[in-house]
Amino acid sequence: MASYYGLGIRAVADSPTVVKELEAQDDATKLTLFGCGLRSLRGLPPLRQLTELVLAANELGPSLDALFPALAVCGLLTKLDLSQNALETLVTSHKLPSLDVLDCSANKLRSLDGLATFAPSLKTCKTQDNLEPLEWQNDDDVDALVERALRTSVEVPRPSERRKMAAMASATTVQFEEARRQRLRADAVEKENAMLDEALVAAHARVEELEERLKSCQQQVSSAERKATRSLRRAEAEAQDVLRKAAARRVVGALRRYEDGASMKSVRDVFVYWRRGTHAVTSQSMEAKHAAACDSLRKDLEAAHQRHAALSDELTEAHDERLAVEAGRLSAAEARTEQLEARHTTRMDEREAALEASLHARAADDDRRRAAEVRQRSDLERALNAELIKERREADDRFAHAAAAGAVAFSAIEQRAASSDAALMEARSRDASARQQLAELKRAYAALAAREAD
Repeated sequence: MASYYGLGIRAVADSPTVVKELEAQDDATKLTLFGCGLRSLRGLPPLRQLTELVLAANELGPSLDALFPALAVCGLLTKLDLSQNALETLVTSHKLPSLDVLDCSANKLRSLDGLATFAPSLKTCKTQDNLEPLEWQNDDDVDALVERALRTSVEVPRPSERRKMAAMASATTVQFEEARRQRLRADAVEKENAMLDEALVAAHARVEELEERLKSCQQQVSSAERKATRSLRRAEAEAQDVLRKAAARRVVGALRRYEDGASMKSVRDVFVYWRRGTHAVTSQSMEAKHAAACDSLRKDLEAAHQRHAALSDELTEAHDERLAVEAGRLSAAEARTEQLEARHTTRMDEREAALEASLHARAADDDRRRAAEVRQRSDLERALNAELIKERREADDRFAHAAAAGAVAFSAIEQRAASSDAALMEARSRDASARQQLAELKRAYAALAAREAD
């Protein structure tokens, strides 16, 4: 068994690997070449033991000539699958004498001409999904032929029945058209409702998006406030560090002067001055710097607050405007929805009323049809009864005539029997007289024989 799928070749000879593998499997009984794009079997090695071949989903059409002469040596081939090959005809001068099962479905066939020549021993053939509805039956299958003959036989209705069927068909067509129109109207209403639902969902999504933007703006403002607070605290800490460093430098300078030979008094004066006056001035100067830094920070913070307030106002106004627009759209959509719901309700009421009227009309039509059927049935019964009575009378007349004829024939037979009895009696009397004469002749002959003996 060898199987190949989707090779993408035009002929078997285009793939030397496949040819070598098939030559190595010359005793293979089944071969599958599914969806390989084949247009001919050129290059196929002689597989004399092949019994089943699958060539589905290729391009071997429009005729069967693409299969030969490659399959001419396959005398044992019994099953062949040629589905989906764009075949347009089965007429060919070649034949497969042992072929029993053929699948030619999903092609472009319009008839099965030439199939008997191509496969004289065919028993099963699949022909569905072609351009024309095809049906193949073996001529030896009597049951299939009878079934096909019964299926193709059609009972022709009477004119009255045809008129009745035409009236019912017209009424059914009107009802079908009305139902179709109602279904189209209902579909249009459903589409409008779906569009409104989508618009509402989009509006809600837009509102949620704006709310998320507002939250993000509030978070940005709070983060800016936290950053400004941290900057102020950092500036204060830096000012305090500057003051501490300045004091440390003054103390260190006094100590160095004392080490260089300065008097203790001068050092004490430095400390006293630093404690009383210089420290105050330095503190005042540092405090002034600190105050200036704090003022600049406060100004920056106030400017940041003002920018934040302006941005918040702008965002609030934009948000309010968008909310107003979305609220207007939402109100318009709600009004439109209410109108559509009212229209839909009205249409549903009209549809229900029309459906109820249709049902009533259908019920009345059914009642009329039942009454007509009852009348027709009664008429048919009466006609059948009249025909039965007539046939019974005719049968009685035929029976009486036959009885009279039988009586005449019986009397004639009796007369013949009587005449035959009389003839029989006469024959019997003649036979008795003849026997008596024969006996007398025997006695005379015996006497004569005795005399001759004496």
